[in-house]
Amino acid sequence: MWAATSTFDVDGLYIGVRSNTTSVDDVLRTALVAHLVDNVEAPANYSVELGESSTSGAGTGFHFLYRSSASVVRTRDVRRVARGLFTHLSSHRVDLGRGLLRVHGVTLVAGGTAVLAPSVLRQWPELIERRLNGQGLRFVDTPWALVDAARAEVVVPEPSLEVDWSALDRLDALAGGRVRPDPPVEPGRYPLVGWAFWVAPDVTGRLSRAQAVMHAMQLTIGAIDADGRRDDLQRALDGLASVVREIEPAAVAWNDPVELVEPLVALASGGSGQPAS
Repeated sequence: MWAATSTFDVDGLYIGVRSNTTSVDDVLRTALVAHLVDNVEAPANYSVELGESSTSGAGTGFHFLYRSSASVVRTRDVRRVARGLFTHLSSHRVDLGRGLLRVHGVTLVAGGTAVLAPSVLRQWPELIERRLNGQGLRFVDTPWALVDAARAEVVVPEPSLEVDWSALDRLDALAGGRVRPDPPVEPGRYPLVGWAFWVAPDVTGRLSRAQAVMHAMQLTIGAIDADGRRDDLQRALDGLASVVREIEPAAVAWNDPVELVEPLVALASGGSGQPAS
């Protein structure tokens, strides 16, 4: 299935990216030539799979980005796969942005605002993403959420790697057309209006602010302070408490992943959509 693998240097870390065709590999090598390392083999940390196209030139299948064996992007927009790869590669850099908290979770953007949802959503893109898109919520293709606690905003970062974006024009041809029904979320800052937590299989509805801070702290990977130093736990805790004061926190649970759509849409609209637990 995998036709070629190339190695890229991200701040001294060698990362392997494999592709399902040599043509895709060639495009990625051109786009990331500033980071390309020849004659070095690295584990295939990422994989790019372009779907097949029809004889009429219209794309018929999904394109995928895998991190290890997990699918992290599933889309008919080939450029979204490439941008997702560049963003994930950039996440391996030490400096991800000063003053930001890194949080386990999925960012969903609705218009100009954002909600945070459990990371488990990434396991079911074929079941839930199109339904969320139909309600105006779109997945952000980052390995974690970046939260500016001081401003209660989610940051969607630009890839920080040196990229030759013109190389992606060739991807359009390989994918069979330029139709992009689900483009990537634009980089920028989005006010955070809601945060959905998985607490227990039978707990749903509104959470107290104290409960929300406790669960948010468990999801926080780390932080970088304004001077570029690794933040301490107390500072991260204070930041999360500040964030939670500005948003609607809620617990979600499900038997079928589709059941997550309604409460997430309600959070994006400014309410939990469920009675208090």
